[in-house]
Amino acid sequence: MPLEKPGLTVARQRMAVALLLLTTFALAAGSAAQKSVTVDEYQALPHGLAMWKTGDFHLATGVPLLPSLLPALPALAAGAPLDSTAMPSYTSSWQCGLQFVIENGFDRDPRTGKYYPSGRYHDYFLLGRAVSISVLLITCGLVYGFARSLYGHHGALLSLAVACFSPNLLAHGRLVTPDIYLAAAVMGCLWAFDRLLVVAAPVGRPAGPSVSNEPACSGIRENSSHKPTPRPDFSRSRLREDGSASRPTDALAQKASWTSAIVLGLCLGLAALCKLTGLLLFALLPCCLIWPRARR
Repeated sequence: MPLEKPGLTVARQRMAVALLLLTTFALAAGSAAQKSVTVDEYQALPHGLAMWKTGDFHLATGVPLLPSLLPALPALAAGAPLDSTAMPSYTSSWQCGLQFVIENGFDRDPRTGKYYPSGRYHDYFLLGRAVSISVLLITCGLVYGFARSLYGHHGALLSLAVACFSPNLLAHGRLVTPDIYLAAAVMGCLWAFDRLLVVAAPVGRPAGPSVSNEPACSGIRENSSHKPTPRPDFSRSRLREDGSASRPTDALAQKASWTSAIVLGLCLGLAALCKLTGLLLFALLPCCLIWPRARR
């Protein structure tokens, strides 16, 4: 596939993307290793660990599910101790956090009987933060992919640079909190929604010329010499010899539409599991379809 400018080769593009992602990882990982456990993380990781051990979700009614379960997987694999026998009687996920501090926050000196801080407590949260940093890198990758489909390679690199050095993403992407997980799900929803609109446009459209009833001053009239051309879908369209993209066939476009619809549904479900505000996407995305038609 020919790039937009001869100076931006495939090797240079991949090198730039890898350098930006590596810089983001270094900034986030360095901060995660130095910062202490925040108040929101205090209950999130122990609650997820307790849910993995007991299968009890009665405390997850108002607490994000995925941002607690996913970061707790490495701690569960590492054998983090947590007595969850009293969890059925808990009324708040903060009680899980207190129990986790009691079992992992301090060690007792057998000679003096005094308690001193244990390094295990922060280490377990560091394992959970590694999962969040991975989701941060995925979010930056989604930003790059979505921007490339809209604005090309140069616009994608600029968007990736903005995302990689965003203070909000760097601050929340290193913590066991639902923000970065929701950001990744939202980016996935927007990209899948945009691709669904692109690949679904040719489905059912007649192959012959179409004539518009709008006046000439409202835009370019559709006639036999000017057919509507949707934004090229380089991932599924075939490239002609001159490098331009041909329109996909109806069968291929229908298959791509179903694939994009399934991906969009999965991303919407993940967004709802990441944070309650993810439910707003179920109303915002239909509005994106209704609003342009209402203005016509």
